[in-house]
Amino acid sequence: MVCAGRDRECGHRPLTTDLRPLIGPPVRDTIAATVGISDVAELDRLEKTFRESYDVDGWKKTIVHEGTHAMLEKLGARGARLSVVTNKPAISTNLILAHFELRPAFLRCSGT
Repeated sequence: MVCAGRDRECGHRPLTTDLRPLIGPPVRDTIAATVGISDVAELDRLEKTFRESYDVDGWKKTIVHEGTHAMLEKLGARGARLSVVTNKPAISTNLILAHFELRPAFLRCSGT
């Protein structure tokens, strides 16, 4: 969510609770679409707040889908060479992979 659940601090509330269509775009575009603003200075502030919050503990809200570990184990057993490429910061991506014990399944992890 916008500002990682800190909407009171940021002063904006999401226009929708269904964020699935927003998965994938750059975080700035997601924030603009979620709260319906285009002011550059305000987007700068919101993006900075989101990134600070995400780096501290927002990444902990990541959900691993049921069956992920089993699928990765099967792929590894079949000799698949897997890597992660993401637009998330590499630091938080590696924290997520380590937290959920997924890192050993991947040869490389590349983020921003």
